[in-house]
Amino acid sequence: DAQAKGTTVHIYVDISNVTLGRPTKQLLDIRKMKEIIMGGRQEGTAYAFGSYNPQAGEPKWRRHWEEHFRTVLVKRVGSEQSVDEIGHAAVQHQIMELEE
Repeated sequence: DAQAKGTTVHIYVDISNVTLGRPTKQLLDIRKMKEIIMGGRQEGTAYAFGSYNPQAGEPKWRRHWEEHFRTVLVKRVGSEQSVDEIGHAAVQHQIMELEE
């Protein structure tokens, strides 16, 4: 529909929520996922945020996400609470920009 094509879509992805249960070596087709979400509409902000185990080193999948999203990763310390806060802050920042 023509009206949807003019719509700007902002995407915020919690990486662990879309990769949970996937084998570590099996990469998600992020390009395809983003294409489905966009549905031919104009892209606005595209954030992905997540955490990683610092003892395992830099996650191998980081660059895979960075090709398609502005990616923010934090070292996991206990729960993923800080990841949720990053997501909330990114959404709040976008809302403030839209209000200007």
